[in-house]
Amino acid sequence: MLFCFSKPLKLHFSVPVDEKPSKLQLLKDKKKLRCHFPKSEFGVFGQACLKRVPIIDFSNFPKWTSKEDLSFMMAFNQIDEEETGPKKRTAFEEFQNALQSVIASYVECPQKNTCFTIHEPSNTEENPPNFTIVVQEVLYHRQVPLAKVLFCDHSVTAFPSEGNRNSASSVKYREFLKQMMADRRESPMIHVTKEGQVLLKRLLYTNAKRVKQTDTLSSVWMDSILQLRFQEVNTQLEIQD
Repeated sequence: MLFCFSKPLKLHFSVPVDEKPSKLQLLKDKKKLRCHFPKSEFGVFGQACLKRVPIIDFSNFPKWTSKEDLSFMMAFNQIDEEETGPKKRTAFEEFQNALQSVIASYVECPQKNTCFTIHEPSNTEENPPNFTIVVQEVLYHRQVPLAKVLFCDHSVTAFPSEGNRNSASSVKYREFLKQMMADRRESPMIHVTKEGQVLLKRLLYTNAKRVKQTDTLSSVWMDSILQLRFQEVNTQLEIQD
């Protein structure tokens, strides 16, 4: 909370910020208040930079349980469908929307929304997905939700079909999904353009190198991490009389 001109001024940020290096400077001669709020180092890199997260010990992280905090965080990053239709989104916006859809759906109903299939927008329900993502849990780390996931890349492991239902990889794929989904037969479909899926794939494989893999699933499923990403924004803020 800032007090400017005898009135309180409350600032809301579209991404988590790091309070330690934040600076406020009052320019009396120009009647300005100059503020610098650097973004947090975790999970807020922009579209040109998908950095690896450091090796993490998940045992110390609490579970993310607040739907309100997540909704508030995403409110500043929603894509206006009236201004930007699905075909007009950038690759990063498609990627960002997919991350938000997966994490928000799981937090909203973790008993139901654990498994997600990633399709291109032109795909129908009959066409196989390009990825299957299973969320194990969403944790709280430095103000950002961090989702532990397992994913299956169907360019490496073919999606089960009538022609390959009895293959070893198809059996292992179905057995794990049956365990995770219980009696549910359908998974939420998320449509992401081919360009957006390139970024999603890069993040999944990059983060897979930073977590321990589950040996019994490794030939079909890979452990990884998903964390929200945000657009690059100007962190310099000036308040003028």
